[in-house]
Amino acid sequence: FKTRVIEKVSLFDNVYLLAIESNGTDGKDNVFDVANKYVLTQFVEFAQPNFIRYGMLLEEKFEVPQSPLPNDTMLPKMWDLKNTGSNVPSDNPIVSTPGSDANVIPAWDITTGNPNLLVSIVDTGMDTNQVDLRSRLSDPLLWYDAYENDQFPQDEYGHGTPVASIVIAEGNNTAGIVGVAYTCKDIPVRVFGPAPEGFTTDLILGKGLNWAWMHGASVISCSWGGGIPTPLITLAIQNAVRYGRNGKGTLVFGGAGNDDTNKVIYPASMDEVIAVGGLSPCNERKSKFSCDVPGGPFQNWGACWGEPLDVVAPCTFIAIATGNNTWCYCGNGTSDSSPLAAAVAALIMSKNNNLSGDSVRSILERSCVKAGNYNYNIQKVHGSWNEEMGYGRVDARLALDMTPPGGSSSIDDQVPPIIKIFPQESRVFSTNISFTAEIYDLQGLAGGNNTPKLYYRTIQHPSIQSSFGSYIGNNLYRFNFPLIPRSEGFYYYISAQDIASEPNVVTYPIGGRGVNPPGNIAPPKLMFVRNTSTYDTIFASADVPIPISSSIETTFVSLLPNIPGKTVLDVNCTINVEHTFDADLTFSLISPLGTEIVLAGGVGWDGDNFNNTTFDDEASISIDSSAALPPFTGTYKPIDKLWLFDGENSGGTWKLRVTDNGRQDGGALIGWGVKFKFARDENIILPGSFALVRNYPNPFNPKTRIVFNVPRTANIKITIYDISGREVKTLLNESRPARLEDYVDFDVDDPSFNDGKGLASGVYFYNMVADGKFIESKRMVLIK
Repeated sequence: FKTRVIEKVSLFDNVYLLAIESNGTDGKDNVFDVANKYVLTQFVEFAQPNFIRYGMLLEEKFEVPQSPLPNDTMLPKMWDLKNTGSNVPSDNPIVSTPGSDANVIPAWDITTGNPNLLVSIVDTGMDTNQVDLRSRLSDPLLWYDAYENDQFPQDEYGHGTPVASIVIAEGNNTAGIVGVAYTCKDIPVRVFGPAPEGFTTDLILGKGLNWAWMHGASVISCSWGGGIPTPLITLAIQNAVRYGRNGKGTLVFGGAGNDDTNKVIYPASMDEVIAVGGLSPCNERKSKFSCDVPGGPFQNWGACWGEPLDVVAPCTFIAIATGNNTWCYCGNGTSDSSPLAAAVAALIMSKNNNLSGDSVRSILERSCVKAGNYNYNIQKVHGSWNEEMGYGRVDARLALDMTPPGGSSSIDDQVPPIIKIFPQESRVFSTNISFTAEIYDLQGLAGGNNTPKLYYRTIQHPSIQSSFGSYIGNNLYRFNFPLIPRSEGFYYYISAQDIASEPNVVTYPIGGRGVNPPGNIAPPKLMFVRNTSTYDTIFASADVPIPISSSIETTFVSLLPNIPGKTVLDVNCTINVEHTFDADLTFSLISPLGTEIVLAGGVGWDGDNFNNTTFDDEASISIDSSAALPPFTGTYKPIDKLWLFDGENSGGTWKLRVTDNGRQDGGALIGWGVKFKFARDENIILPGSFALVRNYPNPFNPKTRIVFNVPRTANIKITIYDISGREVKTLLNESRPARLEDYVDFDVDDPSFNDGKGLASGVYFYNMVADGKFIESKRMVLIK
């Protein structure tokens, strides 16, 4: 009857607790229907729903007045929340500076957080049975262990649990400590292995970060870092900041590092990450000479500082919850300052969840106190700045006072739907083109006019069309394009929203926005499929071999120049690499338009070499699966989707980025190449009229491609103007043959343009004139 056994009840003979799967045999049974079906069989003596009962205690409820402050026993010595000058919990007395704290307790008069606002500590996992944390965790369906690739992120190192407690430790439970945003909840994500090594890879870190923002985290805290930038981590963080929170942006925080140098470590060094330095109890940068050092040998360290630093927060003698229901005043490092600052951001969003990520960041940084004897004489976007203290000491109460009210009551569901797509390859189609996608949501997908939707346009007709997906069971939806002529093609994306009162929306590719209907604002990147016969052509690199150093972390780019300009229908990439310890390496392929697709990274553990390794979306084995073993030989699905190159023009230089984030292991990039699939009949269809089609990307920085249609040979002039109408540059002024989607590139960083000075951010217009008769203009935006 489509049920599964949850438990054999030990206190009864032959009694089982069951759960209905797929709504029973008929797909529409409820619990009563299934119970009745069992009773009618000869094998079951009785069957009944397991009723939930409440209101059965025969007493009147007595409300105990809540004290003004949480009653957690360690609160008086949590100097990071309120510094009295004598409450730093050190064995050797420390005379600290009263008020050198994050000013959290007065902030609780406004909010202690929102139980539906999700933060994520992407770390070593979580002791999910810690009494101070277990009630502050999200739905277990949102938990994730990227290290073991399951949903049981248990902390086998002992770092993620205390870090998370700084944010979410339960308040008013008479036990242990209290978190800064103790009413919010955490999505525990594990990205490190057990002690003592705490092993991880770029792939594990990237997967954990992606999981967090894609599953509704408004704030992510990273109490880890080091090494050189890598695409798997960088792209995950950039996508979180750009597209998290329904496009409002997830905030990502990172510890600045503990090396006492003027170099903030990666990923905190990224512009998209809020880099959090360390504050001593005396309004000074935590250093080897700050006032807390007499507390013991473990205090003999310093917080990193320098150009990327944004804010500072307390980081020494921090009260934390640890595993096995223990606590201590032993939090130490920018591992602790990062979650504290992240928790203040969670309080800001709890007061007003309508704010964009940029606005939350602005409030956090503008409200910082210019603490200590430092000269804040450098002006930056959010105020005066100092290289050791950033914008200053975070202040929770001042931040909330600067936060306008609004939006807090609407935080009922932050988790967007999930989309997994199975697109068609370009080929000759004799019927309608269709494809399927798996789409689901924990709370449920919207229906009716807000059913999952397909948006598309053709090569010749740029106006957007749309159609609904058809549900075919098992969370699968089928989407159909109309039959199109030979050589015509579709640019498209799909979107879905959930049933929340303020719906969460997701698009594939990511980056679209808008609800009711879902995703009516397109993402910056679209997919592509074409009705055409195809042929393959292969190009191989010529600047190889390139050595990979064994003495330092390194990154380099190998070039594949002078690829002819045709519409890309499919891309496969093959690499040959000799290298010990494959997990140190990350490879990504970059198109002339700047689209970057990660092929592999952090795979193979301590195995060696990639021998004629081909990456193909249609392969049966993923490079990051347990079935893929080094030395990697054969064909594998890449980590990202190569089909996101489809529809781009291939003309220009393609690049392979190689990153080695380990030492003591070296080798060489022996060779690599790309196999393109192009259309045999690309030019069969000619446009019916002149048209200035579009530029992409838009917004852009520094390069964009302007696409136009030419129905017959004509002189085409393309000119750029600024918003006041002044001519910036004539890009093209020559005779062009008839062509569908001809193009010209505009690069503001071209040294030959404007004496190499580039252009300022802003709105610009591009104008097309054909034979002095046809004229059309469009708008584009440069964002630096």
